[in-house]
Amino acid sequence: MWNIAGFKDPRTHDNDLWMQTQRIIKMMDWRNKISATMKVFRVGDEHPLIVLNRNESWDMVSFSPFHPALEESLNDDDFDTLNELIEGANADMKMLLISDFSKDIGSIKHQEAGIIIEIFWEVLND
Repeated sequence: MWNIAGFKDPRTHDNDLWMQTQRIIKMMDWRNKISATMKVFRVGDEHPLIVLNRNESWDMVSFSPFHPALEESLNDDDFDTLNELIEGANADMKMLLISDFSKDIGSIKHQEAGIIIEIFWEVLND
């Protein structure tokens, strides 16, 4: 998790060591600590194709394109694009959940080939 977050070597950069360590410990918990929402849009359309919500632990929080609403509304190329966008957004979200250790609310937006995904999350208090 330390490497995923991009934290520097604590032996030489220890200014934020306590906060970084506490964030990793919090994210390692098995309880559902993250509430996340993903919206999928087509460029130019203000209404999402789908809205998905998850309450999970850091290890389990992620999204998938495999939902009937998406599979039926996208052609194969668009579905492949969406899958790549979601995989990248999932990885970015997990990295930001740790590396932005002073923020409990965040979001990311990825866009490619006419498809937009937005993911919003909140780290829940104990």
